[in-house]
Amino acid sequence: MATTRIVRPALGIAFIAALLAGCGKPVETKKDEAPKTGSPDKVNGLAPPPPTPVKMPAGAEDAAKAFLADMVAGKADPAKLTVGFKKIVASPTMEADKDRGYSDWEAEHYLKTKVAGKAGPLKLAYPLNADTVIVTTGAAFLKLVKEPSGWLVDWVHIGPSGDRVWPVDTTGAAFVLAGFLDTVHTSNLLLSEALLSPGQKARIAPPLDDVDRKRGYNRSILNQKLAAFAGSSANYKIERINLNEATGKLGDGRPFTVKLAKGVKSGEWLIDDFQPQ
Repeated sequence: MATTRIVRPALGIAFIAALLAGCGKPVETKKDEAPKTGSPDKVNGLAPPPPTPVKMPAGAEDAAKAFLADMVAGKADPAKLTVGFKKIVASPTMEADKDRGYSDWEAEHYLKTKVAGKAGPLKLAYPLNADTVIVTTGAAFLKLVKEPSGWLVDWVHIGPSGDRVWPVDTTGAAFVLAGFLDTVHTSNLLLSEALLSPGQKARIAPPLDDVDRKRGYNRSILNQKLAAFAGSSANYKIERINLNEATGKLGDGRPFTVKLAKGVKSGEWLIDDFQPQ
């Protein structure tokens, strides 16, 4: 049976590296385990990490549970997605969509075909800051952000069915790392692409024509590189995280290295290099 191991929240990615290196297997979240928020008192008998510096913002966990319930029922509302996420997964299909940069119809299609019925109950929620919360169920991975209209989903994907490790921290870097590895392994390449730095996309998939030059890279070549990275593997294991670099093994036994870099936005992390060894 496939399992998802979740390393609990810490103040920084260095703590996760120490936990993985010094304590053997990361934490396994059991099906009957109650939802956790913030820093737990105990993690499988291990000393807990320092308390998270940000308390769980009011309303965030309720909004996450409501969206997850709608996901399970197959009726998640695209109005609960941020504009930024819609622009990633829901390209304009009609003339009226072009000015706003997304299609609500495509956003609804994404929710129905990619995430409907595939979630489950909330197992872990932790804040990155007062306006951003990460949520996992084991299968699903979400990021919620607070906007004037309330809490909206700024990211949602379903991970692969095989065994894997999801490291989490309060910097946001591990969220991006897990999101990249999950979406590559499920061939959800629009999401994988969104997590790559502009420099990385241009380096491995240089533009070939005017359309590419406007985008900054060739999407077809990029998708081939992403698919080749995952190969036939259905899962992965992260063995070490050291500052902005993670190493581990893909499910087919190939070692890999993924490097992260800070983005332009405050708190943003992007994948700056990914290589099977």
